[in-house]
Amino acid sequence: MKKAGTPYLDHSGDDATPRKVQDTLRLFMHKHFLFYDHGSETGLVAQGGGYIIDKSNDELLIGRIVYTLACSWGLDGGWEAKRKGARAVHCYAAVVGFMTSALPEFQESFNHGFKLLHERMNKGLEPNFKGILALEKQKMTELSDKLMKQGNFMAAAWMNTNRDSLKWYDGNDEPPESKCFWRRLAVRLFGPKLGWGLLKK
Repeated sequence: MKKAGTPYLDHSGDDATPRKVQDTLRLFMHKHFLFYDHGSETGLVAQGGGYIIDKSNDELLIGRIVYTLACSWGLDGGWEAKRKGARAVHCYAAVVGFMTSALPEFQESFNHGFKLLHERMNKGLEPNFKGILALEKQKMTELSDKLMKQGNFMAAAWMNTNRDSLKWYDGNDEPPESKCFWRRLAVRLFGPKLGWGLLKK
């Protein structure tokens, strides 16, 4: 549903169902798609199970800047969404972790990239996704160092793991390392854009 005074449609909580979100994506061409919830290598998980976005419908992301906070989607599905036409995809290529003992720091790290993106676009500047990625990773390193100094070593370790798996796929990337030997061979022989799509996982 649209919240008063906001330029976006919010499908959170019980509204985060495949049908509601997919219908919104079909009806409205918003520039951004934000997703904060569970994920897997191949999809973004819906409330109650199943996927809101997976390889069967990721064409709904064509032309959009996709910003996700979800485990592992960057290993396969995030790359595939960019390959099929998403403008850019922010995603993680591993399990995302956090500690409630450092919740403000993790909240800052998870939202920092979109804040930077929003600031640039509000100034009429084109997004520099790789530049934003570098600033995100720098912020996460700073936050990890802060947590280490506080003695919160587990939180610092999770911050570093999140940082190292963070991706912005913007069309100038190598694909993630596939677990499939035949896909890796296809990418090597035919290049990332063609080779990745030859084998369906």
